[in-house]
Amino acid sequence: HGGAAPSNLQLVFESALFRQIMFINDDVYSSSFFDTHGPDHEAGPSKNQCPYSPSTCASCTCNDHDCAPACGKYTHQRHFKLDSLLFVLLIHSQYWEGTGVTAHVDYPGFASAVEKIITVCEVEQHHNAKSPYRFPEAQGRRVKDGIGLVWSYARPSDDFVEGGYFIPDNIMLVAVFKKVVPMLRAVGIKADLVARYEAVAGAVEQGLEEHATKTLPDGREVYVLETDGFGKHVVGDDANMPNLLWMPYLGYDDPKGLYNDTRAFSLSKLNPQYAEGDVARGLGSM
Repeated sequence: HGGAAPSNLQLVFESALFRQIMFINDDVYSSSFFDTHGPDHEAGPSKNQCPYSPSTCASCTCNDHDCAPACGKYTHQRHFKLDSLLFVLLIHSQYWEGTGVTAHVDYPGFASAVEKIITVCEVEQHHNAKSPYRFPEAQGRRVKDGIGLVWSYARPSDDFVEGGYFIPDNIMLVAVFKKVVPMLRAVGIKADLVARYEAVAGAVEQGLEEHATKTLPDGREVYVLETDGFGKHVVGDDANMPNLLWMPYLGYDDPKGLYNDTRAFSLSKLNPQYAEGDVARGLGSM
């Protein structure tokens, strides 16, 4: 806080950042959390989305085959979404860059959360071979491992990622990791951990170049919404963030120069999620 006493607004904001870090350390695969934990159904962990655990959930009912790994104490929704982790990193880096304040990264659990985030990204680059994550609908869905991209269970809309690799999340990863690395270096995070962030960002960027685009019948090349790595794509865009329209806001470099054609496609009737009427037009959600 630059030697000055923090304002009440700063303290409230930083307490929210601390809470995010606590939740990531509690369960890196969870996309939402309860405020409290205990045996009641209105407290974490989710009794129907988490497996039985004598230490954290003796009343949980989901079996080990459908729900894994064990949940944290506060787990509410077990829809793994890559962007849930990326938004936390983004707001921490923006706060640091905009204020120079480091109280939020000096929090005792910050380094642990940063390591958990990069570890789950590395694991989900090889979802079939390495991931412990199990949840209904995710079983039996084939994706190609080792193509650089990071797998997600759900889109920001909570709909299942049919292709396995949600492209807006992976674009967001590249942009956010490039913003986060200078902060991690500046606050003394171990060099080998920072290097892992750089390596994953590089691999994802390569994966986007090789697997994240499709040529339309009219000859335009655009970013797709999803891919499985085997050549199957879901083409379109969605109103929830992140989406393909959001690339400039994120600061993504768009190395292939496809944003304008992607935007034109997204905001056209060729996109199944686009609608227009007498008084409004725009993207809807799947």
